[in-house]
Amino acid sequence: MPDKKFEEAMTKRFDDLEKLINSNHKEMLNRIKTVEKKANEALSLAKNNEVVIADIVSEMTELKSRVQELETKEEKSKEVESRLKEQLSNQENYHKTELEKQERVIDDVQNRSMRDVLVIQGLKQVHGRNENNWNNCCKTLTEFLSEKLSLDSNYVDRQISRAHRGGQETEGKIRPMFVKFICWRFADFVRTQLIGLHKNKKSTVTVQQKYTKQLTTRRNKALEHRKKALGESPDQIIHLEYPAKLFYKHKNTEEPYRLLREF
Repeated sequence: MPDKKFEEAMTKRFDDLEKLINSNHKEMLNRIKTVEKKANEALSLAKNNEVVIADIVSEMTELKSRVQELETKEEKSKEVESRLKEQLSNQENYHKTELEKQERVIDDVQNRSMRDVLVIQGLKQVHGRNENNWNNCCKTLTEFLSEKLSLDSNYVDRQISRAHRGGQETEGKIRPMFVKFICWRFADFVRTQLIGLHKNKKSTVTVQQKYTKQLTTRRNKALEHRKKALGESPDQIIHLEYPAKLFYKHKNTEEPYRLLREF
């Protein structure tokens, strides 16, 4: 017969072992439930993240589309702006050109209205005569033209509307005389004759038509260009014509003058 104490001890050991197993089993079940719960939470979070990611992707796609749309609009705006600037520039150039044309027309009218006004350089003042008034200037000019052009002094005097010296009196310097004639034809006659006398060295007096400041600037530029051109091509004849045109031809030829440049 087995020992009763041994049997009791074995029974107790099996009971303890059963309790331990049951305790471990419950603990494992609890751990499994905890893991399962966490797994479910992670799965739920992953699903939520997938939804969030999908929303972000959708928003990014929409933003990208909007950016492309804005870039397209910006390119079109730049094209429109460029065309508008070009049109504005063309309009400005057109109006500038038209304004210059109108200014040239007005300037031409002003210059033609001054065809009866001459500027005479080198005409000495008569000793003891006060030429700060028009009458004495007219008298000096009448005497000079009557002698040089062999004209009646009374006739010459009637052709002069007024005359005056320009600039301030300076010792040793001959002031220019500005003369307005009654008729531009007589003024042109005087101009032509005095130019001929000066060219033939029969007079030191020079003469030119009175021009506006604008045309004077243009003619001075033309004369500078003439001087340079003659230095480069001395075999040419270049002369200046109204308003500011340079014409040229070669020396010792019968060819007509050609337009060189207009200023």
